[in-house]
Amino acid sequence: MLLSITLVASGCSKDGDDNAQANNSNGGLVNPGGGGGGGGGGTQNATQLLCDKNYKMTAATIDPAYQGSTDYYSMLPSCFTDNIYRFAQNGSVNIDEGAETCDPNDPQTLNGTWTLTQNNTVLTLTVDGDNDVLEVITLNGNILKLRWQEQDQGQTYTITGTWTKQ
Repeated sequence: MLLSITLVASGCSKDGDDNAQANNSNGGLVNPGGGGGGGGGGTQNATQLLCDKNYKMTAATIDPAYQGSTDYYSMLPSCFTDNIYRFAQNGSVNIDEGAETCDPNDPQTLNGTWTLTQNNTVLTLTVDGDNDVLEVITLNGNILKLRWQEQDQGQTYTITGTWTKQ
């Protein structure tokens, strides 16, 4: 298989200077989404948009096509796509294997850390000693869309994954 999907979705930052409306280099937007009902201040920072929510992968594409398909999500086994990701404001991330595990000897949960840098457009996720650097395309409180690159037999692939708040 082209890659292992132990990467995630994004990060939360405790930094007080989170700019929740930072544009990434490819025009994506880290934005606050709708303010919703009644009285309150409005714009949320990146920490509030991402943290203390459960996210599950709901879509992924690959470019160029891999084995004739750009629908990367359909290539992933269900033991990956049922995983739940939860980011905490203290810089930790918890990945729950969900109902289906790929290896019965694997733990039900993995714990790691994250950092969000470059004006909330780059997430570095560290889980089991592996660092994944991901570009944040969308972070709006409901959708977390990330882009990263993988290499396979000399070919570079760009993968864009979407995680949805559960």
